[in-house]
Amino acid sequence: MVLTIAGGAGSIDASRCVACFNCLSVCPEQGLSFAFAWGRPRTDVPVGSRRATGGRADVPRRAFLAGALSLAPAVVRAAAPQAATPAAEPRAAVTPPGARGTRPFLDRCTGCQLCVSACLTGVLRPAFLEYGFEGMMKPRMDFASAYCNYDCRRCGEACPTGAIVELALEEKKLTSIGVAQFTRRLCIVEAKGKDCVACSEHCPTKAVETVPFGENLRLPQVNEELCIDCGACEYACPVGPERAIVVAARPAHARARKPAEEPPSARRADGGFPF
Repeated sequence: MVLTIAGGAGSIDASRCVACFNCLSVCPEQGLSFAFAWGRPRTDVPVGSRRATGGRADVPRRAFLAGALSLAPAVVRAAAPQAATPAAEPRAAVTPPGARGTRPFLDRCTGCQLCVSACLTGVLRPAFLEYGFEGMMKPRMDFASAYCNYDCRRCGEACPTGAIVELALEEKKLTSIGVAQFTRRLCIVEAKGKDCVACSEHCPTKAVETVPFGENLRLPQVNEELCIDCGACEYACPVGPERAIVVAARPAHARARKPAEEPPSARRADGGFPF
């Protein structure tokens, strides 16, 4: 997409434009517009193969390029060396609170990175192929690196296109963008017989609880009705490289059940606070 000025009256500094679309709505003369730029018009293409407006190459070339791009992931997988052991299936990218779900988010997001810059914890990162080709550079939640602050809604405040709706704080606290999934065999409580309640201690809604296990140990379990997918449990889990508790995305966001009471801030083992 490129920003153009009607009549060629001026030029756009593409190095500073973040494609936020604000200029379109505030221009009183409607002199600005966005258009796809597939390349420069060619003078050697027969007139009959061009569109009536703009003189660009017709649909067949675009269809060829679209088909080639759609085959790229398969080509990459075929060319990559096979691993000795089966690799874990890639997880769907998680969209931020206020995005409503994957499809509405991708339809509105321009990849301007303003929400990434505004994020207090750094959990929002530009995607590569987690959404597919159409979602390259659009923000996703990276819970391996950080978590979503329970009392923060800065991404919605920063978004200029409505891809992330600004939610009231109480509504944000009940917006479920995914659900935590616990793999018992990976947890060090069962695998090594060692005490660990990091995921439960860091959960702001107490969706991750613990139940008695073995001799004087406690094993986590997830209450999906309370889980909002803030990622604190995954971020806090000490197991690696594959963590015992991870977050699965919801294609369409849902509403979590309100906790019985506001939980107190949980202390980490080192005495600090996770939030």
